[in-house]
This record gives sequence, C-alpha cells and structure tokens, in this order.
Amino acid sequence: MIETTRIYISFSLILLSLTLIFHFVAMGYPRWKVYDHREIHNKTIFIGLNHRCENHLIDVTSTQNRIYSVCDQNKYDFHCNKECFNIHNVTNDNEKHRLCNLPNNPCKCDYSSITKGLMSCTIIAAITLSIALLLISSHILLNQYKYKIHFYISAITIVLLVFGLIFILITLILHGSTMSYDLYQYVYGLDCKLDTLKSQEEKDNYKMNITQEINRHYIIRHDWATGLEIIALILSSFTLLTQIIYIFSIHRNQIG
Repeated sequence: MIETTRIYISFSLILLSLTLIFHFVAMGYPRWKVYDHREIHNKTIFIGLNHRCENHLIDVTSTQNRIYSVCDQNKYDFHCNKECFNIHNVTNDNEKHRLCNLPNNPCKCDYSSITKGLMSCTIIAAITLSIALLLISSHILLNQYKYKIHFYISAITIVLLVFGLIFILITLILHGSTMSYDLYQYVYGLDCKLDTLKSQEEKDNYKMNITQEINRHYIIRHDWATGLEIIALILSSFTLLTQIIYIFSIHRNQIG
C-alpha cells in the first residue's frame, strides 16, 4: 500500500506541477491568437488574455529597418467617446484604441466582457489547481495508515481538479468561439459603428462587409499559448484520473 501510494502521489504531483507551469506561462504571454495580415507583415496583431501586441516597422538606419512587437493592455473605447477621438485627433480605430493606454486619457476604456471572462476563468483555474497541488502534497506528511484522512483529502482534491478542468475547458471554448472578436473591435471599431446604424438590416450588411474584408486581408489562427493551455487541460485530466484511482485504492484498503 505504501509503495502504491507513493507512486500515485508522485505521479499526481508531477502532472499537476506541469499543468500549472503550462497554465501560468499561457496566462502570461500575449500569444493566444494571431491576426496575420496577408499583404503587410508589420500589421500582424497578437492577442493574449489581457494584452494586445502589434508588429511595428522601425527604421534602424537609413538603409535598414526591423519589425518590433509593441504590447499594450487589450482595452477598447466601447463608449465611442468623441472627446477621446477629437482631443487626440486620431484618424482610425486602432489608433483610437491605443489611446486607452495613455495616462490620464479621457477615453473611458475597459476590457471587453469576453476578455474579463477569459481572465476570470484562468485565474479561478489557477487557484483551484494550486490548492489541489497543496492537498496532494499533504499526503506525504500524513501517516500512510490514516486512510480516512487521506480519503477526505483526495475527495476534496478531486472536486478542485474538476473545477479547474471545467474552467480551463470554458476558457478554451470561449477563446475558440471568439477568434475574430478583437480584430472586429480593434481594427474596424465594429461596436461603435453598429451603434450609429439604425436598422438591423444595415447592421447585418455592415458586419457582413467587414467579415468579407477580414477574410480578404487577414489569416486568423491560434498561437502557441493556446497550445500550452490545451496541454494543461490534458495533464489536468490525467491528474484527475490518477486521483480517482487513488481514492478507490484507499477505499479498498480501508474496507479490506
């Protein structure tokens, strides 16, 4: 029993530690999705959980230039604030949204509800999985023959792992179902434009035209941070399975 317990605990600790590493790295880097411009490479946009990065062509010398990535918080002027637009004399939507990151700006910018949802889900997943890691580690400190205590800790751990797994899954589903959202808002200012149109038919036609333009000029794809989150989902699933097997092993030894 002792040897089997060590195997289950060690395996769970390794899996869950890797899960958290992949999850935290994915949270920290703005590489969840990419908007690759088909013609102009320095117009490529990278989107993370709460940051937005753009490629900028910068002249290094008179004969040489390089593309650098410039990152800002992924906030938008959803209120179509004319004061923001007029004071800074901006000419297009993405310039207006860049003003959101200036200090003391009058733009009243905010994260989108989608971004807030993604941030909330990843934070909740990180918290529940971190607590689960601590509980799994506590098995090492306890007497191996106190089956009831191990059983209750494992039961709580399984509940936390289920919650963590669900929130990672929600994150990936929400992310995958809103791939074009930031492009609509940042480059084309869709919400503000739709607010100026009166009929639903006008709104539908305008959005259809924007969608066609996006399809012509951009390639929308997942980036490597999404891959890390998928790996975290798989590893957390294996951790959950390991803990379920472990709790059945405890129960069998308890009644046996």
